[in-house]
Amino acid sequence: MPQQLIESLGRRVIDAYKAEHNAEKMPLTRFIDVMAAKFRVSHPAMECRLKNVGIGR
Repeated sequence: MPQQLIESLGRRVIDAYKAEHNAEKMPLTRFIDVMAAKFRVSHPAMECRLKNVGIGR
């Protein structure tokens, strides 16, 4: 999972969530779930990758 791809897709996921839920933030657990599904990996695997790129610390 290239960092640039994670960041660009992550931004779109967050923006879509905020627009759909009229929210200022997206819960981290929900973000990890959505990203894991998009990359077809487990929640723990995505959580680890996000931490490695500095997201969700």
